[in-house]
Amino acid sequence: FDLKKVPTEPTQFELDYINNCAKLNKEQPPFSRPLEGQKITLPTPQSELFQDIPFKDVLQKRYTCRNFFDQPITLDQLSTLLFYGAGPIHGEWKEMKDLGLKSVGVRKAFPSAGGVHPEEIYVVIFNVDGLANGTYHYDFPGHTLTLMETGDFMDHIVHITGGQNFFKGTAVGLFITAQLSRTIWKYAHSRSYRASLLDIGHASQTLLLTTAALGLQTFITGVFHDSSVDQLLKIDDENEAPYIFIGIGHGEGSFSKAIIETALKG
Repeated sequence: FDLKKVPTEPTQFELDYINNCAKLNKEQPPFSRPLEGQKITLPTPQSELFQDIPFKDVLQKRYTCRNFFDQPITLDQLSTLLFYGAGPIHGEWKEMKDLGLKSVGVRKAFPSAGGVHPEEIYVVIFNVDGLANGTYHYDFPGHTLTLMETGDFMDHIVHITGGQNFFKGTAVGLFITAQLSRTIWKYAHSRSYRASLLDIGHASQTLLLTTAALGLQTFITGVFHDSSVDQLLKIDDENEAPYIFIGIGHGEGSFSKAIIETALKG
């Protein structure tokens, strides 16, 4: 921006922002990818599932695990993880409603440039009680899952992540993508790409900490074959790109002792 045009009046920035949002409102995109398919309504999130531990302990429990036990998690755990980690925990944007304004953004547990939240969450079920294995999309406004394809995708995901066996034994995997056009819609300049990278970082860390607070472990990677992930998630939009994969389940240890010992013997 031009430093010579920076507003000097105390309220001018806010007025300019409101006027800009009013123009954008006419072209507002959906804040969650619309998908056809079977809708699964997730159970009511259970905040009592969070372990009663200090926040500093949650931070310490968050580390990358590479030794999972192939044990299931419950549907209540998954629902709670998605809602608090990436869902509409604030409900309606009350401040906007009280002023008679229509919101051109959404609110979650983590910040996003302009409140547009470019992230999409795709859920790969490996071992969740009460839910068929397969790929799903998390539709956060309704706190529902849309079934994309049933099947066991563990070996396939190991393959398209370059042979990373570390997350074998996880119960669920999350692919986080960014719908770049959503950020560009509000900020039509190159800096919007930088903003989307920050947003995905916020999203992934919030999901990691939420998982830790539920007493579960995580493995995270940004190494995968992009076009294969696009195919798995049925992404055919050049504006959407996968950024992060998170494996979640019961486990312990920052590495798999058995795998390391085998590698050393070899």
